[in-house]
Amino acid sequence: MILRETLVIALRGLRSHKLRSALTMLGLIIGVAAVILLTSFGQGVAGSVNSAVEPIANSVTVIPKLSPIPNGPPAEPLTDDDAKAIAKIPDVQELVPVVTGSSTGAAGQVSKAVTASTPGAQYLSATVTGTTANYISASQKKLSAGTFFTDAQERSAAKVAVLGPSVSQALYGPDLNAAVGKPLRLNHSMFKVIGVLQSFGKASDNVIVMPETAARADVFGYGYGGDELSSIVVKATSTQVVKDAEVQIT
Repeated sequence: MILRETLVIALRGLRSHKLRSALTMLGLIIGVAAVILLTSFGQGVAGSVNSAVEPIANSVTVIPKLSPIPNGPPAEPLTDDDAKAIAKIPDVQELVPVVTGSSTGAAGQVSKAVTASTPGAQYLSATVTGTTANYISASQKKLSAGTFFTDAQERSAAKVAVLGPSVSQALYGPDLNAAVGKPLRLNHSMFKVIGVLQSFGKASDNVIVMPETAARADVFGYGYGGDELSSIVVKATSTQVVKDAEVQIT
């Protein structure tokens, strides 16, 4: 009985103060909607960031350790034997050895010295990355056009190259497919472009990727016997074991 009387009084109050009641209800609706929208927006942003970071969240890059002593001796270089040892670690799913350096690239036989920012540029300086055929999967990158080189091409030191998108556009124009099959001159060696990578950030787009054996022999001049590496990219078995993998690698 008391509840019924309370409801009747409440309804009478609402009818007698319609404007105030409507404004109060509107304030509550707006407040609740704002909380729901902000919560949904926050969850959406978090999901977007997580999905963007997830592909590289289980990757570890190993580089030579610098001397803790100022002006101390140089670091011991990473070698192929280091890569073989790291590959045996249980929490390592796969790895790719990497040798890097700078080289001057030109489309075909073009030798006119212009920069990548010059309209119609066909000549530029880029980072050359020599690696193995599983570079794409271990580094979580994808192709925009063409194909990546194979194990057989890596073993035979085939003169093939996969370009970053900025290199492809600077040398062969805006159509990334146009670069596939074209000749590429690096220093004094001729290569064939077989693919173009998807954009992975400005710093990673100005790159030319090729078999490690070809990079050592034909671009950097190490010869086929060179075994030094610039870095080793490691893909852990999951994001949960990345810290354990780092400890084991160290």
